[in-house]
Amino acid sequence: MHGLMAGIARFIATVFSIVFVLTATAVILVANIKPHLLNPAIYINALATQQVYAKLPQIIIEQLVAAINYDPCQSDPLSCAGKSPEFIRCARAALGDTRYYALSGNPVRLTEADKQHLQVCLNHYGSSLQSQPGGQNPVGDLAPFLQALGVANLKVMLSQLMPADELQSMTEDTLNQVFAYMNGQQDTAAISLVDLKQRISSPAGMDSLLGIIRAQPPCTIQQIEQLVASLLDSQPGIVLCNPSEQMLTLLEGVIQSQLNGVASEIPDQIVILSPTTGENPALPAGGLVGTIRLVQLILRFAPMVPLFFLLIFTLLVIRSPKSWLCWWGIPFFITGLLAFGLALSVSIFFEQAWQSLLVTRLPPILSDSVVALAHDLLRAMLQPYLGGVFLDASVIGLAGLGMWIGSAFIQRKVRLTQ
Repeated sequence: MHGLMAGIARFIATVFSIVFVLTATAVILVANIKPHLLNPAIYINALATQQVYAKLPQIIIEQLVAAINYDPCQSDPLSCAGKSPEFIRCARAALGDTRYYALSGNPVRLTEADKQHLQVCLNHYGSSLQSQPGGQNPVGDLAPFLQALGVANLKVMLSQLMPADELQSMTEDTLNQVFAYMNGQQDTAAISLVDLKQRISSPAGMDSLLGIIRAQPPCTIQQIEQLVASLLDSQPGIVLCNPSEQMLTLLEGVIQSQLNGVASEIPDQIVILSPTTGENPALPAGGLVGTIRLVQLILRFAPMVPLFFLLIFTLLVIRSPKSWLCWWGIPFFITGLLAFGLALSVSIFFEQAWQSLLVTRLPPILSDSVVALAHDLLRAMLQPYLGGVFLDASVIGLAGLGMWIGSAFIQRKVRLTQ
């Protein structure tokens, strides 16, 4: 009878030790979220490490160009109207039924592999595709002005109007607002554009645009006529050429008016998080703030779950130093090994996960440079988190291995003394 009870106790302890391993592994993974993924310093450091502020003017320009030229039909042929049966059959054959139906359900961002598979179909049957009519340009009334300036001039102008140090200050302020919002310390999080608007309509904006104008080829007679018409028109249009200084002096009022118009089109701030944007009735406490608080509550009490199972099987089977070292050592070692393996898998298969799970969920309107920046930042921000998991897993795993080896050593020592 005693042996039967001991066997049942060992079986229950084994089950609880397995549950301990699973819950302890989960705790290692989630315990590193708060110090590494809910910490604005991690993101600020990642932005600085990736030299984002120096690259940002070029990235903004490429995104503006992508927005101006955005054609949903070109970005996502499967969502276009007018798809011929031949195109549908070709696309299904090229992508496979599973991938085809996954992509054709709603607008998504196609991966490079998807585009390559569809290229043959586009070459043969692309003429049947039709963009949806009535679409609005994402950049609105700014599009003509931005198109007239051109990419090279936009880059010069943005670099002068948005210096790297101001971009860094604006970005870090926004990140601090986002995390303050998540922690319930303020009601909204917004990107302030007041300084940018002031710089555009200030003498700095005028000097920047005049520098661009003076770098252009001399005006032709037709362009001068257009400039004169612009001077007399209440709605002037931009003409990029280099007039005489006398003409440029006359046009300064027109130029300033255009800059003021551009500045007026820009809002004072862009609210990125608020009770309205973050609200989700299905989530506890209503919206993003409630979700973050719930996550933080879970993080606070999560370590108690594996400790409970550890206590249960400790009371069931541990009767000596040897059994303690063995029953704690093996689960600890497996926990560390499992957590380390999971973190290593995330690191190894990050690129595959990015391509198959994340890229397709990004809005198609985003330019390739924005997507590449998101990839680099995500990888840079993931490294500290994985480093924390590796460290915790190594400490727990090595401690468990040492206890396991120590239990065998105690057994040998007992035999030698007999």
